[in-house]
Amino acid sequence: MIEQGWCGIWIEGSEAGGRAAEVCAEPIREGRLKIVQALATVDNINRLLDTAGVPDRIDFLSLDIDYNGTRVWIALQRKCRLGCIEYNASLPPSLDLAAPYDPARAWDGTRWFGGGSRHWS
Repeated sequence: MIEQGWCGIWIEGSEAGGRAAEVCAEPIREGRLKIVQALATVDNINRLLDTAGVPDRIDFLSLDIDYNGTRVWIALQRKCRLGCIEYNASLPPSLDLAAPYDPARAWDGTRWFGGGSRHWS
């Protein structure tokens, strides 16, 4: 989307903007993309978005937080016209199952993270 001229905010938990600062250098220079260096959690996601000036209605939201994505999505106090949200496809759709919330935990390479597709509705 950023390649088509859209503007946005990227919340990045890695130091110095992680790979986002490198990959998106041009939109950042042009002022179309702002990187907020912070670990998004259930407790701070709305405050981070408020501080960055994100409106109550988002045109497009991409959520990829690995381990805690399900919980942060549920805590989000924004409406989204379109969302691209990572879920755990290794969990059967028939199960309403999500990993327990732990703001300090990151994905460890196993299949135990996030939540299954049924948990998002």
